Amino acid sequence: MSDAPYLFDYIRALVPILIAIFVAYVAYQQWRTNHESLREKLFDRRIEVHDQVAAALSRLLREGFSAAGIENELAQAWRKSRFLFDDEVSEYIEKLREAVNDGQFYHSQAALNNEKRNDYLDKEHDRLNWLVKQFDPLHEHFAKYLRLRFGRK
Repeated sequence: MSDAPYLFDYIRALVPILIAIFVAYVAYQQWRTNHESLREKLFDRRIEVHDQVAAALSRLLREGFSAAGIENELAQAWRKSRFLFDDEVSEYIEKLREAVNDGQFYHSQAALNNEKRNDYLDKEHDRLNWLVKQFDPLHEHFAKYLRLRFGRK
């Protein structure tokens, strides 16, 4: 019976350690939950930029360079992208915006019926052809940022 006081001393010493381990586990689980929530919110913002760029390109292909506001939509997506992606994606969106801007310029110049009309139409057509081919590269540029994996990386 003389071991009983020592047993209670050991239990009394272990209880705070077990509580500390439990509290640390709960804190870790909360951190993981918050981390995953942050990743999901970042994903939502990134997919929004992707969808905005894809929608602008789709509208351009439907309506042509005469469509109003496409350059502004791409400029807005570019501004957001600078904070959500690395420089590669932002530069790509800027390149798309510049191609749209050039195409709109060539479209407006071709409408003036001057002697360079055919040259402007050819340049407009070249820009439109390049933009048509950008759907696959668009998804490739965004792909590494739009993978949403939970748990371990």
